[in-house]
Amino acid sequence: MTTLTSPHDLLAAIPFLIGYHPTDSLVLVCLKDESVGMAMRVDYPVLTKEESSLEAYDALVYHLIREGAEGALVVAYVPDSRTDGEEVLGNLATALIRSNVQVRESLLICNGRWRSVLCADIECCPPEGRELPEISASRIALEQVAQGRPMPFTDLAGLADSISPLPLATDGAFAANVAHYRVDPESTSLPDLQRDGAVSVIDLASRFIAGSIGQDI
Repeated sequence: MTTLTSPHDLLAAIPFLIGYHPTDSLVLVCLKDESVGMAMRVDYPVLTKEESSLEAYDALVYHLIREGAEGALVVAYVPDSRTDGEEVLGNLATALIRSNVQVRESLLICNGRWRSVLCADIECCPPEGRELPEISASRIALEQVAQGRPMPFTDLAGLADSISPLPLATDGAFAANVAHYRVDPESTSLPDLQRDGAVSVIDLASRFIAGSIGQDI
C-alpha cells in the first residue's frame, strides 16, 4: 500500500485494502514500522451495555497485536440509524491504548459525511462532518490502479460474486473431461507436456494479437 498522508488518503485506501466499499462496519488498519499492514473489517458492533466495552474490543485489538502493530488507523462506518459512533471509537481507542497500540487516526463516517474524532479544529472537522470524497479521482486510486490493482467492488456482495465458482465448475461432463486429461504429477512425460502447454498458450496469444482468434474454430 502506498503512503497515507491524510484522512482523505485513508478513506480512499480502505476500499482497496479490504476489496470493497464498506458500510455498517468497523475497520482497523495495522501500522508497523510506519507502514500499512493488515486491514481488518468487522460488522459494526451490536453490543449490550453489559458486553459493550472491554472484552469484545480487546478481541479485535488482539489481532493487531498478533501482527506486531505499533499503531492503528480506525474508521467507523456508522449505520444511519445509530448515533453511538464516538462511543464505539472511544471504546476501541481505550482497548488499543491499554495494549500499547497508538491510535494514529480515528474517523467517524455517517450519512455520507466524515470527520476525525481526534481533530479539535471545528473548521477542519466540523461536528456535522464533511462530505465523503470521491475515491476514483484520488491519488491513492491512481497509484493502486497503476500498480495493477482493480478498483474496489461496490459492496461485499460484489466481492463474493467475483470469487464464486462459475456454473461450469459444477457441470459433471466438464469435470469428467478435465479429469480425463489430468496428468499424474509423477509421470515421466510431465515436463514434455508442460512444455507443449506453454507453447500452445504462446501460440494462442500470438493468434489473438494477430486478430485471428475465433475465425477458424
